[in-house]
Amino acid sequence: MLCELCDSSCATCNNLTSCTTCISSQLTTISGSGLCLCNSTQYWNNSDCEACNYNCLTCVASASTCTSCPTNSNRIYANGTCNCGVGYYDSGSVVCLSCINTCFTCEYSINCSSCDLSMNRKLQAGQCLCLIGYYNSDSSMVCLPCSYKCLNCNDPESCSSCNTTLSRSLNNVTGFC
Repeated sequence: MLCELCDSSCATCNNLTSCTTCISSQLTTISGSGLCLCNSTQYWNNSDCEACNYNCLTCVASASTCTSCPTNSNRIYANGTCNCGVGYYDSGSVVCLSCINTCFTCEYSINCSSCDLSMNRKLQAGQCLCLIGYYNSDSSMVCLPCSYKCLNCNDPESCSSCNTTLSRSLNNVTGFC
């Protein structure tokens, strides 16, 4: 009689794919599969069940090869990874935290790594600032256009610098060009 190898998770087996007992008390035989498996938040490392990384709900083959992401974590599953969605950053915990609302993506809550161009913002020293010719609106995160006379402004009409291509100069008292 020729003995066959069992799967690495089996202590004893009927054949390669049908365990009768598991090698570790951490493993359980899943009905229907016949193999000894770790619980869903762990993976088998050929000697023991180990926990998936914090960013994975379930994993396979390694702690960082995700098969699904934690619910309500602001994470998106793609190709075995669970990365933070747009507008969120990885703080080292299950739930991705929100970037400040002017950032499209960020490394930390206030350190932007990219800006949403549709909001008329550009990245400068980790901040999403209004483009030249636009100002911060109090009512929305979208930068709104200055008057055509202004190069930069604090509101639609009050210029902080003038559009010199129109041969205009700033009146510092009135804020008009």
